[in-house]
Amino acid sequence: MEFICFILGSCSASFIICLAYRINRRKQLGGLSCCDYCGRRLPLIALVPIIGWLLSMGKCRYCKNSISVYYPLIEFLFAICFMNSKDNYHFVIIYCLLLFLSCEDIYDHTSHTVPNYIF
Repeated sequence: MEFICFILGSCSASFIICLAYRINRRKQLGGLSCCDYCGRRLPLIALVPIIGWLLSMGKCRYCKNSISVYYPLIEFLFAICFMNSKDNYHFVIIYCLLLFLSCEDIYDHTSHTVPNYIF
């Protein structure tokens, strides 16, 4: 059960980070992720949370620019939070909302209030 919670937590974190990034940059929400530097579509193996970053050794396959360690670190920590709150589902919702707001703030660098589209 813990392993399933870990996988769900890391996948949820990956999705929330991607969602916050795309909303902040006003990009289309559908489609696969691409490199921030060269714009090429990332291979499917690179989209697997934590493992994809480790297999690519933290670099884009095409342009060799580094991918921030922020992504697997947040995915790992969020997965641990999921494992610890598997019986308290209301905490999971709060964690997801807090992660989304944190990512929004990190990407925006100017946000001091909760965005209107949250409510």
